[in-house]
Amino acid sequence: MIKIVLTGIITAILVLVLKEQQKGIAAILLLAGSLAIFLFCIEYLDQILSLIHSINEIMKIDQVYIKILLKIIGIAYVCQFSSEICQDLGSQALGKQIEAAGKLAVLIISIPVIQGLLDTMKELLTL
Repeated sequence: MIKIVLTGIITAILVLVLKEQQKGIAAILLLAGSLAIFLFCIEYLDQILSLIHSINEIMKIDQVYIKILLKIIGIAYVCQFSSEICQDLGSQALGKQIEAAGKLAVLIISIPVIQGLLDTMKELLTL
């Protein structure tokens, strides 16, 4: 966690210093620092996957739902990361479009879950 914090602070300071004189270099530095932090966060993915596996062993959740959940979480993080980079670089419209595309992707991926819930409700109502 220390390397994430230090990378963030160092990147922020360097971008702040270079922002006025070298906007292009500051933008590249911001992107590189953000990408480094994102890659550092991927290290925690193994811990999250083992936790989900442990929960699955106890509750016996269908693997389809776990895969959908992981896809949704991935889409949310990647879209938020990309959107904030665009907004930091001054392209708010592009950032908002990325957010909208992410929300649409989450909706599309969650359709099997919604169908499963509707089928369960239908079964309960026919009992």
